[in-house]
Amino acid sequence: MALFKNTTIFQNSGFKTTKSIAALFSVDIIALIAGILFSIVTARILGESALGAFSFSMAVAILTRIVAEAGYDITIPRTISIQPGESISLFITAQVLKNSLWLVIAPVSFIITAITQDLQTISCTGLMLIWVVAKLYNSTCLALFRGIGHLLRGAKIESCASGITYFFATAAILFFKNLSLAVAVITLGEFLRMTWFKKALSGILRNILPENSPCFPSYFSMWNIRTAFKSNLREQFRLGAINIMSTAQSRMGTFMLGFVGTSASVGEYSAAMRALMAMRILPGSVMNVLLPEFSRLGFKRELSLKMLLKNCSVAAAVGIAISFALMLTAPWLIKWTFGFENAVIILQILAWTFVFVLNNHIFEAYLLSIRCERQVGLALLASTLLIAAGIALCFPQYRTVSAAWATLGGEILLSVYYLVIILLKRKN
Repeated sequence: MALFKNTTIFQNSGFKTTKSIAALFSVDIIALIAGILFSIVTARILGESALGAFSFSMAVAILTRIVAEAGYDITIPRTISIQPGESISLFITAQVLKNSLWLVIAPVSFIITAITQDLQTISCTGLMLIWVVAKLYNSTCLALFRGIGHLLRGAKIESCASGITYFFATAAILFFKNLSLAVAVITLGEFLRMTWFKKALSGILRNILPENSPCFPSYFSMWNIRTAFKSNLREQFRLGAINIMSTAQSRMGTFMLGFVGTSASVGEYSAAMRALMAMRILPGSVMNVLLPEFSRLGFKRELSLKMLLKNCSVAAAVGIAISFALMLTAPWLIKWTFGFENAVIILQILAWTFVFVLNNHIFEAYLLSIRCERQVGLALLASTLLIAAGIALCFPQYRTVSAAWATLGGEILLSVYYLVIILLKRKN
């Protein structure tokens, strides 16, 4: 009877999880399409070099943000899903630590960019590093939405705000043909989004917190800063390292081409990646939904493994179908979007990374829910090093295509590594 009951719960949970992933994907893809359209207009009007400059500056900003995140995008939903009363204390410590880390990391990122890149890329990077400040706040709010079970509401705000922001940024490219102005619009839009998130989240938290508790108390006090660094920096180190490695792994192609190639080669690779991103948002939706679900199961290891197996089976079938479709339609997609002929073969190779990326996000959600941060970090490090080495060694002969093959090899290695970890954990 107990087994039958658990099976029924698992089936109901599986349906709810699938429904949540589908809903989140449908909302997120609106924002992604707006971003892709902005990139297409930038490439068509300003050329490969402009797209390369924007892509490089975005990659630097995202890596800076991920370092400053300190792993709270994992800690907050994992903790709040079990202890919603910790929402405010986690919000305070997260924001103190994030902003303090940004003050250290952002200048370093800008100096490295100023030394190695051209003036247009430097200008865009400076604006995007300011964008990071608002993004750090908004990501904390999104993590709270995930933890308290209102993921879709947070995603709707994010999607709507992104669509509006990219609409005006695209208009800046069309009418003024100025990349720096467009990036400034994107930065301003992120700051305006902060107010929207705060208002929506305040209403939800009032139903969770004790009466008269402030939803967003002031967190810039010496006590809060001292407490955040004393009790959280060491605790968040592993999760922060995972986020850094995950971002570096997914964007290593852009980073390496920015150093060993030209802005044009970065633009070609970015064009292929952006055509792929419309589908690669699905793994992110899967990760956002499954991490709290796996965490709620706690030490019910058999139920967790059943959920893992079921989701991976579906993901493999969906991933293969999407990868095959992307490979076949690559010439048409590139022709009618960016128009970079050399990006076609790059997209056809990168298309097959999707099936591995999708399953890797499911593996990560499971492993992080059972506190395997160290193993996940090492797996991501191995994959990142393989991609970097592959590009560095092969670029002189194979040019931009080398980045696509190296990225595919890195994703395959990551899948194998995760599977070995899971099998060893199950055996033990």
